[in-house]
Amino acid sequence: MRHPDPAMRDQPPRKRLPPQHGYARAGGFTLIEMLVTVAVLMTLAVVAGATFSGTVSGYRIAGAANSLARDFQYARAEALRRGLPVSVCASTNGTSCSGSTAWASGWIVFFDANGNGAIDAGDSVLRAETQSTGNTTLAPDNGTTTGVTFNRQGSVVALPNAVVTFKLHEASGNAALTRCITLVPSGRSSIVNAGNGNCS
Repeated sequence: MRHPDPAMRDQPPRKRLPPQHGYARAGGFTLIEMLVTVAVLMTLAVVAGATFSGTVSGYRIAGAANSLARDFQYARAEALRRGLPVSVCASTNGTSCSGSTAWASGWIVFFDANGNGAIDAGDSVLRAETQSTGNTTLAPDNGTTTGVTFNRQGSVVALPNAVVTFKLHEASGNAALTRCITLVPSGRSSIVNAGNGNCS
């Protein structure tokens, strides 16, 4: 007969643990915690989406305003360099003037030999700008300017008003994004932000 190990005899008897009822909570999230987390994430996503959309619209509006102001400056510089008229007009096809006061679809800069503001035989397009602005509007505040002609001195020919302001409005109606391009008889142009001067 085997006798128990003397070392084992010296150890106190083990206590038996009472049976546990129910279950201990497993690691992770409860359903309510998950729902709250999802709701918070969705709210943050909506806010971030609106901010991103506003930022993109702001860049688009600023880009269009810069393009028109830059092309006015280019047309003036070309008129001075050539010693002949150069015109800028609203255009929807990049090859001819539309005759419209709506400039949002684009415009062209062209050599205008007789300074009549229209492309005739012998005239040539120097630049064509096609804008992808959705429902954005770009129009002169006087409601009549379909084109602008710079003479050999760099001045604007027959400007209807002392100052013409081209107003660029964002499709959503966010007034803070409005940009304006002002053009004075001397031929100089500048960009104005919403709330300055008559830019609204």
